[in-house]
This record gives sequence, C-alpha cells and structure tokens, in this order.
Amino acid sequence: MASSIFHRGAPQIKEQHLQYAYAGNQGFAFNQTLLCSPATSLLLELQFMEYIASGLAMLATEVVGSGTPTVFLHANVCDKRMWRAQLNGLGARHKAVAYDRRGFGETRVEPEDFSALADLVAVLEATADGKPAVLVGCSLGGRIALDAAIRHPSRVRALVLIAPNVVGAPDPIYPPDIEKLMMQSKEAEASGNLDRLNAMKARLWLDGPLAPEGRVAGPARDLLLDMNAIALRSPPFGSDVDVQSWPRKFGQ
Repeated sequence: MASSIFHRGAPQIKEQHLQYAYAGNQGFAFNQTLLCSPATSLLLELQFMEYIASGLAMLATEVVGSGTPTVFLHANVCDKRMWRAQLNGLGARHKAVAYDRRGFGETRVEPEDFSALADLVAVLEATADGKPAVLVGCSLGGRIALDAAIRHPSRVRALVLIAPNVVGAPDPIYPPDIEKLMMQSKEAEASGNLDRLNAMKARLWLDGPLAPEGRVAGPARDLLLDMNAIALRSPPFGSDVDVQSWPRKFGQ
C-alpha cells in the first residue's frame, strides 16, 4: 500500500517536564520496564511529528534521532505515548519511531476495513529509509510485529516482543480469581459504562490481576487511563482484515 507524509512538525522541538511516564520502579503488570524512568522529568528531543497516510487513515507518528530504525508498536490499552521514555533513550544514538494505530491517540481515520500490517508497512516506508527495522511490540502491537516478520521478512531486522498476541492461538484459560475480573470487565463493556471499563482495564493490565487495585498510582495510572479513554471512545472505524484472514485457532 502506497504511503505519503502530510504535515511535518518543525525539527528539534523540545518538550520539557513530561510528567506522565513514571511510576517509580513499577509499570504495566506485563512489563515492568514500561512507563518507567529513574528521572522525575523527561527532556524529549522530538525530531518531528508527522501524519503518514495509509488508506483513509493519517497515522500520527513521532520520530526521534537518526540511524538504525526501531519502530515501537503500542498495546491495545495505550497509544504511542507509552514509549516516550524509550524514544528518548534510544533516540540518542538511533532512529526511534512510534505511531498511533487506528482508533488510538492522535491518528485520524475514516471508516473502512483496513490492515494493521499494511499500516505498519506504510510507517516503515516513510521512516525506515529503506532499511530493515527492529520492531518492538507490546500485546496487540506484538501480534502486528510478528505478522510483519512472517509476511515481510526483508523489512524486519529483529523482534522484541512483550506479552504478544498471536493470531490463531487458543483462547486463554484463566484461574477463577482472574476469570472473575475478566467477567467484570466484559460486563462493564456490555453495559456501556466506559469509565468503569477503563478502571477495570487499569486494574487488569496496570496493577496486575493478582495485585491490589491501585498498586500503580500517580502519573503512570493517569497516562494509561487517558490513553485508553481515547481508544474506548473512538467511533467505529472498520475491521482489521489481517485478523479476518487467519483461522481463529491453530489447526483450523
């Protein structure tokens, strides 16, 4: 799928004292390194922010640094902001890229069926300078990174996968205490209570289902709730054909 770039921000924009990337030595339950930094503020050298066209979407993309490209793919309860600390650290010596998928963050969409993999390829075409990229994917972002390595191996130099989804994998079987929380989350979704659903997502994916609710507080929790609130309130934007084209379970 062809891609093009619209609206490029001025180079070397400095954003000082970003307060949403920290929670002491705690982060998401599935990866303790996310949203963490020993610092109390973040000086981010943002090289530029751009919107990359893919189909009817304009994918909001941040690029920091230059050199070997690494592209970060966010989890399904987040957006590109979950990677701010990593962009800042890696961008000192390499090119670091993070973008918002459809329905997340600042990406602009019109309704259409789409391919999340094609969206990633559009980002790679626009930012990787023709080089294979390291893909860092978390949760659903990990699934997209895996798909890219399988279907476009020449574009992928290496994978870093954090609790990735796998298309076709069997449904998970939870112990009773976690199953109860999962059912509460589904009930909140069915009722349309988005604030409650958002709180349940933070309970499950930030605190961890076996940890006390509110274990992770402060800016890290505020950030997750803000990122996921945008996703939960996003209007319908179409179905991902990549998922539709794979068998639901292995062996089918």
